[in-house]
Amino acid sequence: MCSRKEVKKRAWEGLKNYYWKAVLCCLIVFLMGVLSFIPYAVVMIAIGFCFCFSPIVPFLGLIVNGFYGNVLGAGQIKYFLQSIREGESAPVSMAFSGFTSGYYANSGKIFTFRNLFQYLWSLLLLVPGIIKTYEYWMIPYLVADYPEKEQNEIFSLSKQMMTGNKWRTFLFELSFIGWELLAVITCGIGFLFFIPYYSAARTEWYLTLREECLGISRDSVQNSGDYYLENSSYTSGALTGDNDCNAR
Repeated sequence: MCSRKEVKKRAWEGLKNYYWKAVLCCLIVFLMGVLSFIPYAVVMIAIGFCFCFSPIVPFLGLIVNGFYGNVLGAGQIKYFLQSIREGESAPVSMAFSGFTSGYYANSGKIFTFRNLFQYLWSLLLLVPGIIKTYEYWMIPYLVADYPEKEQNEIFSLSKQMMTGNKWRTFLFELSFIGWELLAVITCGIGFLFFIPYYSAARTEWYLTLREECLGISRDSVQNSGDYYLENSSYTSGALTGDNDCNAR
């Protein structure tokens, strides 16, 4: 079982080969993500004329994030997946791969339902909402890695990978709090340099759990996913809870 320290070290060592291009990729994704506020502005203006539009605001956010912001984020993940595999920067244009892969509608649908389920669970109680957030943690990475997979399969894989790993993942994210505080102290400028490292580390964490839970080598990042899914423990135990990952 790979430790948090080992995963973060591996992410940092690999990132040294393409750090500044990774900064550029993350900056582009951030700037493009700002455009997602345009629909909100339009609706808020509409609410000013007719308050009856106000109930649609939360659901508009879920849809916009699903079909735009989350798909854009999946493109960024795709960039890091390929960069890690090749040991050098992938084309920065990979950030837009979610819109051009031919699976845009499928990806947007998966993200929208993920957002909706998280929202509904959060309405119940805080704890169930947090638990479901971590259960769905792997969905963006799985969509980026296997955009052709259907919604039920993506959700099942994420649940499989996070069973027994929610607390590990929480501690993994908590280990970056020092970096985040430093970025805040620098009036947010530090985030420009921190986000590429954080993104690379999260991608490495996904690859680590994918190998542990699904038996897919971390070096098999893209393009051969179907072969490895068909020949790994996923087919025999991922949906039934009979593999080693669930045994923890």
